[in-house]
Amino acid sequence: ATTESYTLPLNDDLPSSRDSMRTVAATTAIKLVALPLATFALCWVVGIEGLTASILVMYATVPGSTSSYVLARQMGGDAGLMAQTVGLAHLVAAVTLPAILLLVV
Repeated sequence: ATTESYTLPLNDDLPSSRDSMRTVAATTAIKLVALPLATFALCWVVGIEGLTASILVMYATVPGSTSSYVLARQMGGDAGLMAQTVGLAHLVAAVTLPAILLLVV
């Protein structure tokens, strides 16, 4: 049995093309802005409010797990792109998480 590292690589193995940067930025924007706003709108349309709506929107606002990088690496996926996406999402979430929660609370 081997123990996987849950740290993201910060070396030259990360992709640096413009296409990958656009993909990372678009994925991060969708996950951290569009999904929470869509969840908020859906709660409003359906009539969910209060603590339940806050919990649903908070859940939608949280960035993806760092373990997704390990899974991408183990399954032969694009681990470098996943590392960029997770890293950027966690940095951006420092701003979007409080902003979205102010909207809901």
